[in-house]
Amino acid sequence: MDGLRRYPHKSSLTDGDWTASTFKNRVVQIPFQRTMTGLGVRKSWLEKVGEQPPKTWDDVIRIGKKFQEQDPDGNGRKDTFGIAMQAGDAPSITGGGINLLVYGNGLPHPLVNEKGDIVIDQPDVSKAVTEYIKLFTEYKLVSPETVNHTFTDMYQLIEGGRVGMFRVGNWNVGKWDKQPPAGDYVVVPYPSFTSTPGALVVGSVRGMAVPENAKNKEAAKQFVKFIVSKQAQQISLNNMGGVVRSDLDTATVTPGLKPFLTADVKLQTDDFLSSTFPWYLKLQENYYKHLIEAINNPPKDLNAWVKATADKLREEQASLKSKG
Repeated sequence: MDGLRRYPHKSSLTDGDWTASTFKNRVVQIPFQRTMTGLGVRKSWLEKVGEQPPKTWDDVIRIGKKFQEQDPDGNGRKDTFGIAMQAGDAPSITGGGINLLVYGNGLPHPLVNEKGDIVIDQPDVSKAVTEYIKLFTEYKLVSPETVNHTFTDMYQLIEGGRVGMFRVGNWNVGKWDKQPPAGDYVVVPYPSFTSTPGALVVGSVRGMAVPENAKNKEAAKQFVKFIVSKQAQQISLNNMGGVVRSDLDTATVTPGLKPFLTADVKLQTDDFLSSTFPWYLKLQENYYKHLIEAINNPPKDLNAWVKATADKLREEQASLKSKG
């Protein structure tokens, strides 16, 4: 662990940064950038429907319904949606949907835990799963086409001004503060299902390492030191929006980026476990198939569905493990 213990600004690192940068207590990278996600809400639409940015999930549902029913864009047509999601493939429906609700509530695992145990039927995670499905079925706060949407399709809805709440990454704001949605949004942590404040989600922690067989090892080490220096981190902040240091000049950052730099905001790191479990991606694909079936053919009892699906996933997981 010495590599990170000697990190020049280690007080800025979170537990998630440490976890993402080590493997079996050995340093595998020096972290220099976080990709972070929050919930964006259109400011003009909030004003139109007389609401403040949501803090709880109940707020999200109430505001989302108003965004669909009260013509917040003023065009005289019922053509707006409460929330933008993507559900066209396994990474979209899990990583771009359920996982954000799980991590946004400060929960560490959305599908399996660090031991490989299925967790979707644990009460807190089950809540996120059932509420996600209800966005499509009971609440109907997403576009009917969302089941076919991937990353690009979702962005077209956001930039086309048709949705009131949507995912915002710290990489988006440099563009979105200048062109549609042109700064007409506020970024907040993901709303909580409980009274506990929600979190911003750290999707990945980017880092750099120097291999033992590097041809110019000393020069490479100096470059790694440079990318975590205050000078280089300031450049990263100004151009990419993602950093790990907390001692940078933030006076000129765009309004959209400021919420990602708030000192007291809660962060929850993605625990994507494909590098730990070789069967993880296939299990996630199987999970996606169960989820899309529930969206297209809503079960009468979602809680019973979650328990039954968890049991099916355990059986599928055992089969995947047996195949090596």
